[in-house]
Amino acid sequence: MNTTMSKTEAIRQARKFVSMPQRSRTGFVVYGPYNAFDPKGSSTEFQMDNYAKALSFRTPWIARIALNFMGKLDTESAIAAECCANRGGTVKSCVEAGLAAFVDRLSSHGVDGNPGDVR
Repeated sequence: MNTTMSKTEAIRQARKFVSMPQRSRTGFVVYGPYNAFDPKGSSTEFQMDNYAKALSFRTPWIARIALNFMGKLDTESAIAAECCANRGGTVKSCVEAGLAAFVDRLSSHGVDGNPGDVR
């Protein structure tokens, strides 16, 4: 994990790990890593009944991986990214929501923003 990776580069890299929706016999399927903390590890798939649902499911998945690449993935940032996606957000806006949640959590604990300071 490269904690100095920019938001743009993190999103670009994260997109490589989650497939575009692909047609299956019963709808559309999206493939990606089982664990956002280990995107090169085992993978899983999710099936949706239409293309739009498959795309909307893909958005927070990419955002969580991007947040991990930036060293900013925790429970609060993952939830914020998911909520943003549920409201129709883009990958970029979901990453921004996750970053804001991460910084808010750290500042509420009096930490300067360095993940290594969290106790």
